[in-house]
Amino acid sequence: MLDERKLTARALFDDSNQRQTQLGVRVHTGETVCHNLPFHVFDTADYIRPISFSLHFKINDTEIGPVLDEGWPTTFKRSIAFFKDCGEDDVCVTDLVLQAHMDISGTRQQPYVIRSPRRRLAVEVQLQNRLENAYNTSLTLHYSRNLHFSSLSIREDTQLKIECTSLSSNSHSCNVSYPVFRSHSKVNFMLEFEFSCTSLLSKVQMKLTVASDSVEKEATLGDNSVQLQTVVQYEPDLFITSDSNLNRYEVHPTRTISEAIGPVFYTHFRLQNLGCYSVSNLELRLSLPSVAAGDRVFMAVTEVFSYNVTGVNCSVDSDVSQLKDRQRDVRPLHPEDMQQTDLLVRTDTHIYTDVRTYTHTHTHTQIPTHKMITFTILTSYIVYFQM
Repeated sequence: MLDERKLTARALFDDSNQRQTQLGVRVHTGETVCHNLPFHVFDTADYIRPISFSLHFKINDTEIGPVLDEGWPTTFKRSIAFFKDCGEDDVCVTDLVLQAHMDISGTRQQPYVIRSPRRRLAVEVQLQNRLENAYNTSLTLHYSRNLHFSSLSIREDTQLKIECTSLSSNSHSCNVSYPVFRSHSKVNFMLEFEFSCTSLLSKVQMKLTVASDSVEKEATLGDNSVQLQTVVQYEPDLFITSDSNLNRYEVHPTRTISEAIGPVFYTHFRLQNLGCYSVSNLELRLSLPSVAAGDRVFMAVTEVFSYNVTGVNCSVDSDVSQLKDRQRDVRPLHPEDMQQTDLLVRTDTHIYTDVRTYTHTHTHTQIPTHKMITFTILTSYIVYFQM
């Protein structure tokens, strides 16, 4: 029988294609009889442990023929070792050295900012074996929830292969040059990750550990593991557009005092989240031109409102009643050509827009990906007349 103590045998006999076979042998006193039992190995996952061979024997027709002594064994066991190329002692003593670094770097004072065009992280890894063969070499990856494993690519043209399988949502196991990572071999490869759109953590953390079935001394185990981390922030991909129903307004000199207030016009602002990150507690500030030279107020905001959107609260940080005052206080104004002036106005009107939803517990909701919010500003011109 082959691999008697294993649940699944690694080798099978050729004649039966089974782990065990049976045959009868005729022997004579004082003679040696030999039989060949060919077998083949089909599972080479375990190169370290030899294949066990067990022979169970007995004498037929013991009632009318000879019998074995009761003290004699009826089982013969031997081991058939794989060729390991591990020196005269046949014990593989290895020294694996692992090095790795990220292609991004950030600190608490200056975090790395993750932007939409590049939401990927690359980790350069080098693994080398400084001593004897390392069998069943494996690399284990554990990484934080804000990363998704994407791919592994070997950096140079080599016969070595690295294959990875998922252990969980945040860990992978990769076998390196299966079944043997040979003595004095070295491999450089790159791990690629994508940043998660749902788990936004302030740090990127990763631990890489290499191990094998060969023997490694305690003194050299310190470089078998690498821990990486960096501080990150996330940049939202917000897109703002605006349009107005009044692109040009000309004040005619012949207007009367009763026409001191110009037409009301609308400016529509559209705020859209184009990124994959939900944005919470967003505050949008708009500064509108309202004061010309000589502190002459020429425009005032009368109202700000949103369309069919909950959780948008707007406020105007300016004196809206100033509009009514200017209706009564119509002052002379001589013609002025402002076409060649770089800065026409001073900004005195500020609009604060909080995009949030209040519940009874005052928690704030988020702006989902590709969500668009539209709000409108009503504005009136205050007209000064030539006297």
